[in-house]
Amino acid sequence: MRKKLLVSATLVVVAALVFTACEGPAGPRGAEGPAGSPNVQTVLFAYLSSSQTIESGSNSTVVFDTVVVDELNGYDPSTGLYTVQADGDYSVAFTIDWRDTFADGDTIVYVIDVDTALFVAVDLTSGGGSEGYSLSTSIPNLSAGEIIEVRVGHDSVDTRDIYGSYRPETQLAIVRLE
Repeated sequence: MRKKLLVSATLVVVAALVFTACEGPAGPRGAEGPAGSPNVQTVLFAYLSSSQTIESGSNSTVVFDTVVVDELNGYDPSTGLYTVQADGDYSVAFTIDWRDTFADGDTIVYVIDVDTALFVAVDLTSGGGSEGYSLSTSIPNLSAGEIIEVRVGHDSVDTRDIYGSYRPETQLAIVRLE
Protein backbone atom coordinates (compact mmCIF):
# COMPACT_ATOMS: atom_id res chain seq x y z
CA MET A 1 0.00 0.00 0.00
CA ARG A 2 2.82 2.42 0.86
CA LYS A 3 4.50 1.82 -2.51
CA LYS A 4 1.25 2.47 -4.36
CA LEU A 5 0.75 5.80 -2.53
CA LEU A 6 4.36 6.79 -3.19
CA VAL A 7 3.99 6.01 -6.90
CA SER A 8 0.72 7.99 -7.07
CA ALA A 9 2.28 10.97 -5.34
CA THR A 10 5.28 10.83 -7.70
CA LEU A 11 2.98 10.75 -10.75
CA VAL A 12 1.08 13.78 -9.47
CA VAL A 13 4.32 15.73 -9.00
CA VAL A 14 5.59 14.75 -12.47
CA ALA A 15 2.23 15.66 -14.08
CA ALA A 16 2.25 19.03 -12.30
CA LEU A 17 5.76 19.74 -13.61
CA VAL A 18 4.80 18.78 -17.17
CA PHE A 19 1.63 20.90 -17.22
CA THR A 20 3.28 23.97 -15.72
CA ALA A 21 6.13 23.76 -18.21
CA CYS A 22 3.75 23.68 -21.23
CA GLU A 23 2.31 27.17 -21.49
CA GLY A 24 0.41 28.22 -24.60
CA PRO A 25 -0.68 31.59 -25.98
CA ALA A 26 -3.22 33.66 -24.07
CA GLY A 27 -6.86 33.13 -25.01
CA PRO A 28 -9.27 35.81 -26.23
CA ARG A 29 -10.33 38.56 -23.81
CA GLY A 30 -13.57 37.77 -21.98
CA ALA A 31 -16.70 39.89 -21.79
CA GLU A 32 -16.72 42.82 -19.37
CA GLY A 33 -18.19 41.90 -16.00
CA PRO A 34 -20.89 43.72 -14.07
CA ALA A 35 -20.10 46.98 -12.31
CA GLY A 36 -18.53 46.51 -8.90
CA SER A 37 -19.51 48.10 -5.67
CA PRO A 38 -18.66 51.73 -5.11
CA ASN A 39 -15.23 52.67 -3.92
CA VAL A 40 -15.06 53.25 -0.21
CA GLN A 41 -12.77 55.47 1.76
CA THR A 42 -12.42 54.88 5.48
CA VAL A 43 -12.34 58.45 6.66
CA LEU A 44 -12.37 57.74 10.38
CA PHE A 45 -11.65 54.94 12.81
CA ALA A 46 -11.47 55.88 16.48
CA TYR A 47 -12.05 54.15 19.79
CA LEU A 48 -12.54 54.86 23.48
CA SER A 49 -9.31 54.22 25.39
CA SER A 50 -10.61 54.89 28.91
CA SER A 51 -14.06 54.59 30.42
CA GLN A 52 -16.59 57.38 29.96
CA THR A 53 -19.29 58.00 32.57
CA ILE A 54 -22.85 58.56 31.33
CA GLU A 55 -25.24 60.23 33.76
CA SER A 56 -28.71 58.80 34.22
CA GLY A 57 -31.38 60.60 32.21
CA SER A 58 -28.91 62.24 29.84
CA ASN A 59 -27.99 61.66 26.22
CA SER A 60 -24.24 62.22 26.17
CA THR A 61 -21.85 62.49 23.24
CA VAL A 62 -19.46 59.56 23.15
CA VAL A 63 -15.93 60.87 22.89
CA PHE A 64 -13.88 58.28 21.03
CA ASP A 65 -10.57 59.69 22.22
CA THR A 66 -8.05 57.56 20.34
CA VAL A 67 -7.85 58.16 16.60
CA VAL A 68 -6.35 55.41 14.45
CA VAL A 69 -7.32 56.83 11.03
CA ASP A 70 -8.66 60.28 10.17
CA GLU A 71 -8.08 60.55 6.42
CA LEU A 72 -9.79 63.91 5.97
CA ASN A 73 -8.94 65.44 9.37
CA GLY A 74 -12.57 65.93 10.35
CA TYR A 75 -12.70 64.37 13.83
CA ASP A 76 -12.17 66.23 17.08
CA PRO A 77 -11.20 63.66 19.76
CA SER A 78 -11.81 66.19 22.52
CA THR A 79 -15.50 66.71 21.62
CA GLY A 80 -16.42 63.48 19.79
CA LEU A 81 -17.75 65.41 16.78
CA TYR A 82 -16.91 64.56 13.18
CA THR A 83 -17.16 67.41 10.66
CA VAL A 84 -17.77 66.16 7.12
CA GLN A 85 -14.94 67.35 4.85
CA ALA A 86 -16.25 66.21 1.46
CA ASP A 87 -19.76 65.95 0.02
CA GLY A 88 -21.05 62.41 -0.46
CA ASP A 89 -22.77 59.38 0.92
CA TYR A 90 -21.41 58.02 4.20
CA SER A 91 -21.75 54.93 6.33
CA VAL A 92 -21.47 55.31 10.10
CA ALA A 93 -20.96 52.35 12.43
CA PHE A 94 -20.29 52.23 16.12
CA THR A 95 -20.08 49.71 18.95
CA ILE A 96 -20.76 50.65 22.56
CA ASP A 97 -19.59 48.22 25.23
CA TRP A 98 -20.94 49.08 28.69
CA ARG A 99 -18.69 48.45 31.65
CA ASP A 100 -21.55 48.41 34.13
CA THR A 101 -24.62 46.22 34.26
CA PHE A 102 -28.20 47.41 33.89
CA ALA A 103 -31.29 46.46 35.84
CA ASP A 104 -34.12 44.56 34.19
CA GLY A 105 -36.35 47.14 32.48
CA ASP A 106 -33.75 49.94 32.20
CA THR A 107 -33.91 51.77 28.87
CA ILE A 108 -30.73 52.40 26.89
CA VAL A 109 -30.72 54.83 23.96
CA TYR A 110 -28.26 54.91 21.04
CA VAL A 111 -28.35 57.95 18.72
CA ILE A 112 -26.65 59.27 15.59
CA ASP A 113 -27.23 62.98 14.97
CA VAL A 114 -26.42 65.01 11.88
CA ASP A 115 -26.09 68.74 12.61
CA THR A 116 -27.75 68.20 16.01
CA ALA A 117 -30.86 66.75 14.33
CA LEU A 118 -31.78 63.17 15.11
CA PHE A 119 -30.88 60.90 12.20
CA VAL A 120 -31.38 57.49 13.81
CA ALA A 121 -32.18 56.35 17.35
CA VAL A 122 -32.59 52.95 18.91
CA ASP A 123 -34.21 52.50 22.33
CA LEU A 124 -33.56 49.14 23.98
CA THR A 125 -35.00 47.72 27.18
CA SER A 126 -32.44 45.83 29.23
CA GLY A 127 -33.14 42.31 30.33
CA GLY A 128 -30.72 42.89 33.19
CA GLY A 129 -26.99 42.35 33.05
CA SER A 130 -24.17 43.57 30.86
CA GLU A 131 -25.11 45.33 27.63
CA GLY A 132 -23.32 46.03 24.39
CA TYR A 133 -24.70 47.26 21.10
CA SER A 134 -23.55 47.95 17.54
CA LEU A 135 -25.34 50.20 15.08
CA SER A 136 -24.57 50.82 11.42
CA THR A 137 -26.42 53.12 9.04
CA SER A 138 -25.95 54.89 5.73
CA ILE A 139 -26.31 58.65 5.59
CA PRO A 140 -26.82 59.85 2.01
CA ASN A 141 -26.05 63.28 0.58
CA LEU A 142 -23.98 64.76 3.37
CA SER A 143 -22.42 68.14 2.65
CA ALA A 144 -19.05 69.42 3.75
CA GLY A 145 -19.43 71.16 7.10
CA GLU A 146 -22.21 68.94 8.45
CA ILE A 147 -21.47 67.34 11.82
CA ILE A 148 -21.93 63.68 12.80
CA GLU A 149 -22.36 62.89 16.49
CA VAL A 150 -22.88 59.62 18.39
CA ARG A 151 -24.80 59.88 21.67
CA VAL A 152 -25.94 57.39 24.30
CA GLY A 153 -28.24 57.59 27.28
CA HIS A 154 -30.00 55.47 29.86
CA ASP A 155 -32.59 55.78 32.62
CA SER A 156 -30.83 53.72 35.30
CA VAL A 157 -30.88 54.91 38.88
CA ASP A 158 -27.11 55.50 38.88
CA THR A 159 -24.45 56.56 36.41
CA ARG A 160 -23.09 53.93 34.02
CA ASP A 161 -19.69 53.68 32.40
CA ILE A 162 -18.89 52.86 28.80
CA TYR A 163 -15.96 50.49 28.63
CA GLY A 164 -12.72 51.93 27.30
CA SER A 165 -9.51 50.03 26.71
CA TYR A 166 -6.31 49.87 24.70
CA ARG A 167 -8.32 47.43 22.52
CA PRO A 168 -11.00 49.05 20.35
CA GLU A 169 -14.12 47.56 21.98
CA THR A 170 -16.07 50.82 22.01
CA GLN A 171 -15.41 52.18 18.55
CA LEU A 172 -16.56 54.42 15.72
CA ALA A 173 -15.97 53.97 11.99
CA ILE A 174 -17.05 56.40 9.27
CA VAL A 175 -16.72 55.44 5.62
CA ARG A 176 -17.30 57.63 2.56
CA LEU A 177 -18.81 55.91 -0.46
CA GLU A 178 -17.32 57.31 -3.65
